[in-house]
Amino acid sequence: MLSCKGVLLMRHIGQDVPRRHTHFVLESRLMYEKSFRDEWLRSLCQGLANVDEPLAKSLSGLPQQMLQRKVTCFSYNQFGLFKVPYYRLANVDRYYAVQGALGTREWVPYANVSSWTMNKMVRSGNILVHRVHYKGWGTDNALNQGGWEHRWNKVMQRNALQYNRI
Repeated sequence: MLSCKGVLLMRHIGQDVPRRHTHFVLESRLMYEKSFRDEWLRSLCQGLANVDEPLAKSLSGLPQQMLQRKVTCFSYNQFGLFKVPYYRLANVDRYYAVQGALGTREWVPYANVSSWTMNKMVRSGNILVHRVHYKGWGTDNALNQGGWEHRWNKVMQRNALQYNRI
């Protein structure tokens, strides 16, 4: 006879993490790591293939074109070399795996979460947000206008013994 405890612990086959979206978040982070790994080789090959000036006194004209063809062929043969531009990568929230575009209102840069998650955490009381007015800096008109800024802090950082959340 099956006990209830055994049924509660059962998960899908291959699901080694408790949360559904964790693999997607890890995969999007892995794309950035691959780009850090491969960017040097990719940019070097691209620079060598695209240069139209002599690379050296002894390497110009036909030998240089042959080298450039070899370098281009070499870079084509690098299977798995990462060459996707950054704006095509999915920017994924680490809490709820919500995607957001960097530089738009969909993404909150300092908390590094999507605005949907930020809104959810603020409304549930997991992050305390307050609005601060600041004057600008210096004498430059563009910088001196000031405005409103959102500052936040996680509640558990604020007080370790806080039982109600806000």
